Amino acid sequence: MLMRRLTVLLLASAWSCQAVTLEDGDTEFRRANFHKALNIYTQLPADDQNAARIERTRYFLMEQNTRELLHLSRPEDAATMLDFLTPITPADRAEELLRLRARTELQISERYYNIGYEYSEANNPEAASEALRVSLSWNPNHENSQKLLVKTDDWLEVQEQIGEDFYFQGMEHLRTHEDLRARTSFMHAASMLGEESLAQSRLEGVTLQLAEESRALGRMYLEAGLTGPAWVAILDSMHLDPTNSETMELVQAIEDQVHSEAALSSADLATRGGAVEAAYALLAEARVLGVTQHLQRLVELSEANQDAENQKRYRRARAYELDNQMVHAYEQYQAIKEDEGGFGWEDVLVRIQALESRLGQAGEAYDRAISAEAAGNQAVYAEALTEALHLSVDFKDVRARFLALPSTGE
Repeated sequence: MLMRRLTVLLLASAWSCQAVTLEDGDTEFRRANFHKALNIYTQLPADDQNAARIERTRYFLMEQNTRELLHLSRPEDAATMLDFLTPITPADRAEELLRLRARTELQISERYYNIGYEYSEANNPEAASEALRVSLSWNPNHENSQKLLVKTDDWLEVQEQIGEDFYFQGMEHLRTHEDLRARTSFMHAASMLGEESLAQSRLEGVTLQLAEESRALGRMYLEAGLTGPAWVAILDSMHLDPTNSETMELVQAIEDQVHSEAALSSADLATRGGAVEAAYALLAEARVLGVTQHLQRLVELSEANQDAENQKRYRRARAYELDNQMVHAYEQYQAIKEDEGGFGWEDVLVRIQALESRLGQAGEAYDRAISAEAAGNQAVYAEALTEALHLSVDFKDVRARFLALPSTGE
């Protein structure tokens, strides 16, 4: 069995190494294996090669490639190949070449017909008309393209007439100062007459004019503090002219006004609730926004919050006085004086004067106590310290010194 396989392999190897002949090339040519035939012809010894056979085989190979391009739905490439073959076509292949060209032109024509049909279905008659005319340029007898082009051109003519009617309606609306209606008419006209039409130019002009009117209305509302109507007007302007820088500035102004209004309202609530620090932060936020219409309210709320804080300081100072913490009471009254300049707070000035006198006496008593301590006179030290404590329990370190006195046993 092994010997038989070796014999078969040797025979196959010998056959494959056998030299090809001109007749082998002719056989492959008759079988339409042009590529293989060309290989055989060009591999023959130079003396056995036939130039005519080689050229003819090359021609048939390119003709076959043209058919394959048509089979692959690449008619434009096939047309390029046919243009190359035309000047070198053998006389006996002229009829076949004409047949291939007819197939190519029909395929291209059919493709553009399908494109035109799709545009027509998508309600784009201009593009449809263009594609159908290309289809007929390749095949003037393409019946479907002829019929659809007639319908398309009829519709374009009707569309143009309708567009002109809309245009003249728009001009009439302009004459009667109905700009919004004019814009609508010009918009319909431009959609039918195209972007290069006079209707498009009119549409752009009216649109910019309406946008400016909406901006002016928005500015007026904004200056009057009517944020809602201002926002509606500016939105209309933005819709008509979305890239206008002044519109963007007005949008920012409205946003600032809304944020400022919210901050002032929150500050008012915070002041009424006694959260004066929170109110200060909110008022500072509104102040940074700098809305002109809110300046007076900002001043009023700032004054109200300042009054609320000073009322809180006053109550705290009175509590300190009742608790004999005269230093702390003095500090609170002094803060009110610095904040208000004394205006409207006459009682504070009287109390400051009284506390200054009392704290002066506490200072004198404290100094006597310190001197007595230095002299070793404990009795005078305790007496003077007690006097200072009665005058102000929070004066310097009076309380700590008093608590450190030796117990009397009483």
